[in-house]
Amino acid sequence: ILARVLAPADFGLMALVVAVIGFSQIFTDMGVSNAIIHHQEISQEELSSLYWLNVSAGGILMLLLMAVSSPIASFYQEPLLQPLLVVVSVTFLISALGQQLIVIAEKNLQFSLLTKIELASSIAGFVTAVTWIFFSPTVTAIVAGLIASSFTMTMLSWLFLAKGWVPQLRLKVIEIRHFLSFGGFTMADNFVNTFNRQS
Repeated sequence: ILARVLAPADFGLMALVVAVIGFSQIFTDMGVSNAIIHHQEISQEELSSLYWLNVSAGGILMLLLMAVSSPIASFYQEPLLQPLLVVVSVTFLISALGQQLIVIAEKNLQFSLLTKIELASSIAGFVTAVTWIFFSPTVTAIVAGLIASSFTMTMLSWLFLAKGWVPQLRLKVIEIRHFLSFGGFTMADNFVNTFNRQS
């Protein structure tokens, strides 16, 4: 549907956005997701600290990508890339708000529910992109679809995966340092592999 309306250059521009976002996502949770799955016993206090660490990392990464969006656009010699990166960077924070709920659901083997949530999120992104393109036949339709999908994923995660859990207002790095140690190696491994693929 989008290919009938958008120009090939629009998809090329979006490919650059996806490449930058894909590389940046390595640092979104600092490898903590794998650490949560790895450790068998996790206290509520540790989960709360890990949650806010994840949200903080997503927020910082969002601001960082906004700050370097202009140099990245200059590097690729694509001025239109800069505003797209600024808008798409918001998905880092949106996703971080529900990421830990998804990881815990994976740890608890709730794959049936996760699949339904992911499917609903994909449909929301698809409908948003197709609807958007009738009002604004530009690459922004794809960006809008990505944001809608990310928002729906986080919203449904809180509705169906939280099960009444609310993170405490605490972020004590000292109590989660062993998670960070494990996550650091995972993040380094992902960095090397992603760098090779993107190159």
